[in-house]
Amino acid sequence: MRDFSIKNKASRLIFTLYTVMVMTLLGSLGVSLYQSWQLRLQSSQNEMARQAGIGNFIIEHASINAAKALGNAQQSLQKIMAGGTLSPQQVHEVLQYCLQEHNAFINSDYRGLMLFIDAKGLLQARTDSFPSEHFDFSDRIYFQHLHKNPELEITIGPLVRAQTTGEWVFHVAIPLRDAKKAFRGVLAQQIRLTDIAQDMGRYIDHSRPVQIVTQTLDGHLALVYPPQLATQIGTRGIDISYADFARRSSTPQDAFLWPTTPSSASQRLVVGYEVSEHFHFLTTAHRTLASILIGFIEESLFLISITVVALLLLSLMVVRLNRVYDQFADALHDSYSDALTQLPNRRALQDMFPRLLREGMRSQQPLSVLFIDIDKFKSFNDDYGHDGGDIALKAVAQVLQGCVKRPLDFVCRWGGEEFLAILPHTALQAATLIAKDMLETVRQLELCDEQGRAMRQVSISIGIANTALMTDHDGERLINDADHAMQAAKKAGRDQYVIARTSDS
Repeated sequence: MRDFSIKNKASRLIFTLYTVMVMTLLGSLGVSLYQSWQLRLQSSQNEMARQAGIGNFIIEHASINAAKALGNAQQSLQKIMAGGTLSPQQVHEVLQYCLQEHNAFINSDYRGLMLFIDAKGLLQARTDSFPSEHFDFSDRIYFQHLHKNPELEITIGPLVRAQTTGEWVFHVAIPLRDAKKAFRGVLAQQIRLTDIAQDMGRYIDHSRPVQIVTQTLDGHLALVYPPQLATQIGTRGIDISYADFARRSSTPQDAFLWPTTPSSASQRLVVGYEVSEHFHFLTTAHRTLASILIGFIEESLFLISITVVALLLLSLMVVRLNRVYDQFADALHDSYSDALTQLPNRRALQDMFPRLLREGMRSQQPLSVLFIDIDKFKSFNDDYGHDGGDIALKAVAQVLQGCVKRPLDFVCRWGGEEFLAILPHTALQAATLIAKDMLETVRQLELCDEQGRAMRQVSISIGIANTALMTDHDGERLINDADHAMQAAKKAGRDQYVIARTSDS
């Protein structure tokens, strides 16, 4: 029997190929995105380390220049103290001269004030105006450090709001001592956060959000970038626990993910750091992993879009291919099947029969042929019309198809009211049992016309031919013998089977 399930098998094959292609495409996309993400993550770490290095260089460079200016002022004031008294007016003039000369020499854009704070912590002089208000700076950390530690030559104060200008500043401070090493006060240079931010803005990539924080050796904040953060975090504010991790690192500059243990992307940071050589500043630059991921997705949208378009085109192509194949399979099926009974037709027999003959000759197993004809079908057509005849033909075809159950058994419409059943590997006795089953089942048919009215019963006559095949011509002989046996069954009274005389017993 011709295998008409090939259509379903082909559809499954197309679907399997489609699935493999989709998985390959998605797998390639996944591998590409993963590799790109790893490169992006490494690039972000390198960028954070670089930006931390920029911030560290700028703040250290500003602190070194401030220390030089303070050193010049310290030397000038110590000379004045050695020759007599030191008045606030003299201090103001010295500070103003030293700061202007220093800024002019190094072409500095930093405009922070230089201050003189006496031994009691009161502001005595500053470079912008004279006389100065006597602000109390005794609680400033840099003043306390220098006052309590005579051996200390320089210190860095934390980020504070200046009492003098109200701006966010940190201070580079050195002590002022007389010839007897007695503590006479503190010289401090303000470094304004806005000046640092302006300098850093020339080198920092503003297209992506980044935060830069510089801490002093004792853990106080000296710099935050962007400067708007200063108002939010105060002088100590935000959690920068990753600073301890960075200080314990064996390299002066590097980058890492924080926390080091995996957590949600919205909570993790990519942190770059650098520790300065002179003042031991720790400058860190960080960006959230989530923002990096969002940027990566935005940059990957083109690749993702191309993949989606490819998947869509592939899907459309597969749908179209499947539809075309279905049409082809339907056309092929129609060419090999009888339109009325849906049994294989004579053409299908011509295609299948040679293969069954070759198999029979190879195995030397008997082959049985049943030639079947509906009795008095012309009179049935005359009584009920062609529509009634069609009903009878379809009912008989369904019975015949149901009586042969093995995969290789083949039933077809021979023409008109005649049918043929080819039964490979079937002995005469088994073929006889099948013929009896066909006869009995057809007798039990209860036919009704399209209006539901009962029609008379039909019967069939069957001719049986059986032999072990020796040549290809035996097949044609078997069909002729079965046809002659069927004619004999009709002459004998119909509704019965007759075995051809040439059949093997």
